[in-house]
Amino acid sequence: VEEIKPSNHGKLWTNTLELELMEYVEKGYSTDNLAKMFERTNISIELTVRRIKIDTFIKQRKIEKLIHFTDLRNLSSIKKHGILPVKTLKEKGIRYYYNDENRYDAQLGGVSVSITSRNDYLLRTFQKRNARRWVEIEINC
Repeated sequence: VEEIKPSNHGKLWTNTLELELMEYVEKGYSTDNLAKMFERTNISIELTVRRIKIDTFIKQRKIEKLIHFTDLRNLSSIKKHGILPVKTLKEKGIRYYYNDENRYDAQLGGVSVSITSRNDYLLRTFQKRNARRWVEIEINC
């Protein structure tokens, strides 16, 4: 079954349209209604709203960058596949070197990052456990 695409499929959202969209979201309009009003797919509405909320959060918190540090041996894999959670690395059979073999928080479905400045305490803890070379990856916000 082929999805019927709106006439403006693929067109970019303007700042004006995004502001208008968020006004309707704040008024409680459903995704279905917004999709009809803006002649977009539901997924387009959902992703746009999510992106706007994330952008707003980043600006409100004055987050400048996200920092991920990892074993240098992971760098070529990261360049090829991106920064992925341990769970995804295992599922896809991608070779990797643990940063934290203990992972006491058991959060294997996410990626650890520091916000705006590196978590030096955690990096020193990792360095004490394992003598290896570390690389720091900065993601500008």
